[in-house]
Amino acid sequence: MKKILVLLLITKVMILLAHAGEIQTYSDVVYDDKIKSARIHQDGWEVSYPFYELGNVENHLLMTWDDLSEDPRDLSYRLVHCDQNWQKSNLFFSDYIDGFEVNPVRNYEMSVNTFLPYDHFELTLPNDDIRFRESGNYAVVVFETAEPEKPLIVKRFMVVEHDVRINARVEQPVMSLYRTLGHDVKFTLETNSMSFNNFFDDIDVCIVQNYQWETAKSGFNPDFINNDEVVFNRDDQAVFKAINEYRRFSTRELKYTDAEVAAIGFDDPNYYVRLTTDPNNQFKQYLDRDDFNGRYAISNREGWESVTDADYTWVKFSIPARFNLMPASVHVYGELTNWRLDSTTLMTFNSEKMQYETSLLLKQGVYNYRYVLKEEDGTVNHMRFEGSHWETENDYMIIVYYHDRSLGADRILGFDLVNSRGKKEE
Repeated sequence: MKKILVLLLITKVMILLAHAGEIQTYSDVVYDDKIKSARIHQDGWEVSYPFYELGNVENHLLMTWDDLSEDPRDLSYRLVHCDQNWQKSNLFFSDYIDGFEVNPVRNYEMSVNTFLPYDHFELTLPNDDIRFRESGNYAVVVFETAEPEKPLIVKRFMVVEHDVRINARVEQPVMSLYRTLGHDVKFTLETNSMSFNNFFDDIDVCIVQNYQWETAKSGFNPDFINNDEVVFNRDDQAVFKAINEYRRFSTRELKYTDAEVAAIGFDDPNYYVRLTTDPNNQFKQYLDRDDFNGRYAISNREGWESVTDADYTWVKFSIPARFNLMPASVHVYGELTNWRLDSTTLMTFNSEKMQYETSLLLKQGVYNYRYVLKEEDGTVNHMRFEGSHWETENDYMIIVYYHDRSLGADRILGFDLVNSRGKKEE
């Protein structure tokens, strides 16, 4: 009997590893419509970016999600080391992790006094089961223990080193067509006497605006290298459309509406929230407003512990359009939709009201979002409904990838977060 159990375990792991090769590029995906509010951030700061400093015993990452299934599920997870392009690296598991390849998700609790019941799960990284050995891009894959070949959730994060120091600033573009619409990121790398076989082949810098990976830029050429200093100071080399501040709404209270909420209703077992119809901001002047740069925070003012007593509500979004924009499509975008544009984020054109509409099932909280247009060729247009202004406040992650030939994988030797208004988040 013991031998049979061992054989079954080995077979299951082999299936799991075989399936790992099927995901060509890892991205933030939820494959099961019963899974909601899946995200990963620094423990204790839910609107932070998912990066962990290698060897830091004080800080951790926290991945959370809710399972709305009627029956409890036994869940497990695995970690995958990725290259710069978020494809599985060539490393063996033991090369980048100390611990077991497959581990159970142990920390969960049931919702309390909610109309729509759910199980709330939490996973801390690193933990007693795993320790990181190498820096780089990572994906955490959650699945039912009995079906390791079927992922339920994939979330990305970064394990970073600080061997390379980054000095960065964000300026208004000088020569670009986006002078009044964008940001120009300039930066310098201090390599601290590290030696590289060929800097241009071994190092690549990637810049990500507000965790929007589809608009990330890389492949920058330095202006000059002076001993331990590598300078990227060329005008308009790293220019981004600044877009507008994210839109916002709050469902922290379900008894009263606020400025962004037009109506709240209840039809057992669901709350229904209808947002005010949003204006098209494409050609409007810049309006400064505080935002989370696309993220959201769970909150229930009427409860005690938001992660388990916040309810789920159907939230209706709408924005006017003079005509149907097909074959292009309109989507709700932000962390609330996993930064994705797919069938779950798609809006439908209402020809009677001449507006695009959709409803999303969201946990009570404060949310950021925007509307984007996906062209027929797949190009994503963030300006079509939002406009763009150089005054917009944005975060920029600057990631220094090192193509380590001896290791045979991409490490992250430097990481910094710079804000367009000069402040930095740590």
